[in-house]
Amino acid sequence: MQPLTEQLWKKLRSANPDQVEMALLRARAQGFNLKPWEQEYAELREYIPLPYYAQQHEEVAACYAVRELDLSEQELTALPEVLSNLRYIEVLNLSRNELTALPAWLNQLSHLKQLNLEGNQITVLASDFLAYTQLEELNLAHNQLKALPAAVLSLPTLQRLDLSHNSLTALPNLEEEQLLNLAFLALNDNPLSQIWVNIGQLAKLQNLQLQNCLLQQLPESITGLFALQNLWLQNNQLRHLPAQMGQLRSLELLQLAQNELQELPDSLDRLASLKQLNLKENALQHLPKLEGLASLEVLHLEHNQLQHLPSDFARLGRLKMAYLQGNDLDRLPLILDALRALEVLHIESNPIEQLPDSLVDLPNLQQLFAANTQIKSLPRRLKNKLEQLDIEGTPLANGEVNEEPEQEAFSHHPTPQENEEGPSPDAKGCMLPGLGVVVILIIALIYGITLF
Repeated sequence: MQPLTEQLWKKLRSANPDQVEMALLRARAQGFNLKPWEQEYAELREYIPLPYYAQQHEEVAACYAVRELDLSEQELTALPEVLSNLRYIEVLNLSRNELTALPAWLNQLSHLKQLNLEGNQITVLASDFLAYTQLEELNLAHNQLKALPAAVLSLPTLQRLDLSHNSLTALPNLEEEQLLNLAFLALNDNPLSQIWVNIGQLAKLQNLQLQNCLLQQLPESITGLFALQNLWLQNNQLRHLPAQMGQLRSLELLQLAQNELQELPDSLDRLASLKQLNLKENALQHLPKLEGLASLEVLHLEHNQLQHLPSDFARLGRLKMAYLQGNDLDRLPLILDALRALEVLHIESNPIEQLPDSLVDLPNLQQLFAANTQIKSLPRRLKNKLEQLDIEGTPLANGEVNEEPEQEAFSHHPTPQENEEGPSPDAKGCMLPGLGVVVILIIALIYGITLF
């Protein structure tokens, strides 16, 4: 039997059923040795689950034409060479295996658009890694990379790049016209002390993850990321933010928790699209204007050094959740009527002694957490409207002072249980008007005298 010619090999690997059929007929008619190809095809079928086709040539064509292949969690220590014949592959998932290196033939997969290598043990990448592909998404998270080849930054079609949870201490230089289509970049959980000074050229970047790094400052050019919607910077060593942070007009989420910020730029007030702002566990002593944060829904300010809130805090009309615990606040703004959307308010562990009456008028307030404050009174009408109230560790909870009485139309006689535990939230009635009380006392006196 004669060996298969290069032309027959090519047709047998074709994704065209007609070409495969002709190649099989010719090989069998002319006595070509099909065993090497049959072995290759059998190996491929171990990795490619295909439905049953009526004709062999249709099954073969479908196998070589496969465009998506999921080999995640297969305990692979190396990529099988036979996969290099899948020239039409577009999506390749190799996540959560035991790969330590990658073969050069990956560069031959010219149609490859998505490559997932998350959760392997890769330490080094070739200098021309994927340089000849049309890759759009690359996930290298949770590996052991200490360096990134510059070729990755030259991929013209790259839209998503995840390098999180590696050991990168530096990045290759970002040249002009590189990564211009990038929309998602994750560099979090790497020991990076700085990022590209010209990161502002990534005009299409929408999500940037830089949390859990070693950043001490941000480049000024970051304020030029006008398409940026989500910015994660928590758990770094930032002491200042660029003065023009307010230029990030598309920003919806800004995570700055667990840094060393002592102040915020005044321009922060211009982030009109911002919905979530997290500043917990910093060293803030005061805040800039907040009124311009017209879309803000969630505000984290817990565990700072704030002594008061700016007066325009009460104008955040879309604010739903406010976390203010663990500061030095001794009061809240008196007028809070504009916080019509507020649902949850945390003020625990502050030296606050009195709550403003305007809290009662907030229609959506459901949860109030005021434990370990100095609150001495609480209007019953506020208590009755809340779904959850925490006043543990306050003078009010310890019985040092009485709850504020509330004027009602009828007197309520407390039960023995209420005398011990305080009035029930469902108790109805209230004190009689003062004049009525006097009249009753007079009648009782007359009645008592008559008895004698």
